[in-house]
Amino acid sequence: MSVEINDSEMLKLEKIINWAKGQQESRRDIDQFTKDIRERINNVGFECEVKVYDTEQADVYAFDIEINGRLGGSAFDPDRQVHEVTNNLLELPGQDKGFIASKEYLDKLVQREVKNKGKSHKH
Repeated sequence: MSVEINDSEMLKLEKIINWAKGQQESRRDIDQFTKDIRERINNVGFECEVKVYDTEQADVYAFDIEINGRLGGSAFDPDRQVHEVTNNLLELPGQDKGFIASKEYLDKLVQREVKNKGKSHKH
């Protein structure tokens, strides 16, 4: 199942996943650990499944987190996503803020430049 996630939600989930990864190679009560992960992800508005794997060390586990859906009837907001991408919320390198450089946008930009170069200017 694919779940659409806004960039701002992804940043919140990433913090939780990074926290959990920092815990995975230490000894702990695995039931409480998976409960803590689920609660933190639920607080962001998503439901998840935490898959736990044994390692060669006793009481040390590895895990995967799978986001399965949204909670509380919330829905993916495409307008919010456009705003977040346009403003480069994820701070991706090489991405200017203020517009989404889609292929269509770039094609129109090139066409406009070609058209403007063909015009002569009178003084």
